[in-house]
Amino acid sequence: MVSTKPKALLVFLLLALFVLQGVYLVNRASTTNDESFHVKAGGLYFQTGQFGGGFHNPPMLQTVLGLPDGVGWAPYDILKARPPYWSRYINLLLGTLTAFAVFLVACRFFGENCGLLSLAMYALSPSLTAHSALATTDIGVTLWLFIFVALVAASDKNDAPSSFVVAGLALGAAIACKLTAMAFIGLM
Repeated sequence: MVSTKPKALLVFLLLALFVLQGVYLVNRASTTNDESFHVKAGGLYFQTGQFGGGFHNPPMLQTVLGLPDGVGWAPYDILKARPPYWSRYINLLLGTLTAFAVFLVACRFFGENCGLLSLAMYALSPSLTAHSALATTDIGVTLWLFIFVALVAASDKNDAPSSFVVAGLALGAAIACKLTAMAFIGLM
């Protein structure tokens, strides 16, 4: 059995590997159509106080992704051929938080070895790494939906009303990121 220090080191190394892959992709991938829309919608909210991100894209995550553009420290010009790097780094942070949440939940339900295996699978997943390196709403909604599902699964052991309230808040945050999260309402 592996002691605690090597496991902590392995968790750190897997998270670092995920981040390094993401940083590589942030700087290499060309701008996607979605990124321009999300970053500018969030940036315009900061500049004008009005949200024009469209019905199917609620404002929560777009304002987070548009923060560098909106406050002016990394203005994003759609007409220039450069990706929104700082918004991508914000999304990479959300992807890293999701990876750590996967590790913690797997450890709680299945033990530390399964937690490490889950983290390794997440950190080495090309799809999760690629989506974390783009300024889109996919990873943000994934984080909140994962937290929601983990809280609902844990509520089997804890029927306290507060656990359902917290799960409902996580689902609300997911819906505030992307309306497709409404499909999970039935789990409540």
